[in-house]
Amino acid sequence: MNIQKQLDVNRYSGVTALHEHILSGQPVTWLEAVLLMGAANLGYEVHRLRNRGFLIEQRKIPMVRALQRINKYTRCDIPKGLPVNKIKLTEYFLGVDG
Repeated sequence: MNIQKQLDVNRYSGVTALHEHILSGQPVTWLEAVLLMGAANLGYEVHRLRNRGFLIEQRKIPMVRALQRINKYTRCDIPKGLPVNKIKLTEYFLGVDG
């Protein structure tokens, strides 16, 4: 096996971080997946986890809740006047039977 293939096998990616985050029982929105993990296609990754047999549930939450979680790790400023309590994001999480 050449060096490049060895490196690819041991590479840690944003998708890996996203899978570990969800499977550890933590909820995630698209905004968190992009800003904190660099995983831009959350819907596809949820689809892949579901196809592997995991029960991934979803619910709508106010954007402000996701921003509060994001701001524990990085600074995410919002434009003044943006109604973050009214804007809803879809949050995905591991179901009870997952």
